Amino acid sequence: MTKSKKLTDINYFGGYFVSAVFICAMTIILNLLDSNYNDVFSNAIIIISLLSLGTGLLFLYRYKKISVNNIIRLIVICSLFVKIGYVIKHPYTVNQHDLESIDANGHLSYIYRLAEFRGLPETNEWQLYNPPLHYFISSVFFNVSRLFGCGIDASFENLQMLTVFWSSCVSIVGLKILRQFNFKGLPLILTFAVIAFHPMFTVLGGSINNDVLALFLVTVSLYYLIKYQKTLKSSDLMLFSLFSVVSIMTKCSAFFAVFAMLIYLAVYLVKINRISIKGIVLTLAPIIIFGFCFSVRNAILFGQSFVHYNKLNEYSLLYIPYSFLSRIFNFTSHEFSLPFCNPYNDTNIILYSLKNSLFGEFMFNSVTIGFVLLSLNLIFIVFDVISIIIFIKKGSSYELKRCYIPILFIFITQIAYYLFYNFIEPYGCSMNLRIIPLAIICGIIMFGFLIKFVHIRARLSKFYAIIYAMMFVIIAVFSILSSIIFV
Repeated sequence: MTKSKKLTDINYFGGYFVSAVFICAMTIILNLLDSNYNDVFSNAIIIISLLSLGTGLLFLYRYKKISVNNIIRLIVICSLFVKIGYVIKHPYTVNQHDLESIDANGHLSYIYRLAEFRGLPETNEWQLYNPPLHYFISSVFFNVSRLFGCGIDASFENLQMLTVFWSSCVSIVGLKILRQFNFKGLPLILTFAVIAFHPMFTVLGGSINNDVLALFLVTVSLYYLIKYQKTLKSSDLMLFSLFSVVSIMTKCSAFFAVFAMLIYLAVYLVKINRISIKGIVLTLAPIIIFGFCFSVRNAILFGQSFVHYNKLNEYSLLYIPYSFLSRIFNFTSHEFSLPFCNPYNDTNIILYSLKNSLFGEFMFNSVTIGFVLLSLNLIFIVFDVISIIIFIKKGSSYELKRCYIPILFIFITQIAYYLFYNFIEPYGCSMNLRIIPLAIICGIIMFGFLIKFVHIRARLSKFYAIIYAMMFVIIAVFSILSSIIFV
């Protein structure tokens, strides 16, 4: 495929363009629409998008135009409309974290301050300690809405369309990573469908804080890290460094994902002589100099540490007065009563992360669908464990070293950071996987490697054929229910 085609193909850079066009169109429509009909409009968008996906597949089959690229195009557009439907149904004041008012010290205040040209925060209290990149971009988008006559509330509402765009971009970058790993055919379609329809990314797409932009940028960093292994081009290493910098300038916790990738560069790639010490220095220098410039500023002005985060006390309603080990091994009956999280009552880290990796800390209408998705999520985790065992024992040396190890390493280090954070901060909010969303993408990719493994053997073995069919059904059901739960 030529470079010019990639610029227009929805599977590549064209995916960003198509997402942007649809989101701009929906933003205009929403500002003309009576808000009393938002629920009806949202449900109609989600249902019609799923029906369009089905009819589109039938159309492609009927006219013999079934191809991997055409199916992926349908998935990209359908998943985008599901995300748009979600934000239409949930206004910017619902299912959010630490927004507060424009007069407080939450995310809204940060955006509004920059939009009003007041400069960077004069304090590091609450959410104002965060790096400014997300808030600057959001303030520009906010002011564009104001120029078109939108009020303050409507302009904040429109910001959800910006975060939907970032969430859609995460799917596109996930697709590019899969292609770097030589995913093709049905394994590519199935793995990409899980990324595109995963409810966690839909929920993050509706959050107007800095989570989803940070996820997008660290995912791009991962893409260029993987690509560098293949090309050994210094330009790919520089792009990895660049996106690592901007991800840290978006959210401080992004550093822990970048740090895992840097360890991989230092330990694994140096060992096999794929990167020199000079290359590591050139990679680290901009990350250290530019990535932490805002942390240096806060350290000078406010005495803030480089590992600063908002600390709660034991009097907080989110405080968990149980030992770390008990939070792993003890299960309470009420935590099984709902498939959704309650950060003020749930204490078990394992069960909480199983729920939270799907729905965040929020509740939705259908408990039944929630339990089905929770069961499917557990099956995915079991498949991930099987994937790890198979690839360590049977994976080809090339595929194991170049493809599987970096994903597994980053996944494990993210989980280790998550557990350590919960150890030092025993609070309900500490169990939210939005601090390590890259782990979810890595987990999906590991599942994808297992799909590839089974796909190769399905034609020669009835056992693998049955497993493959089961995987197909599970992913199809997961994708559909991950959309319907928001209706």
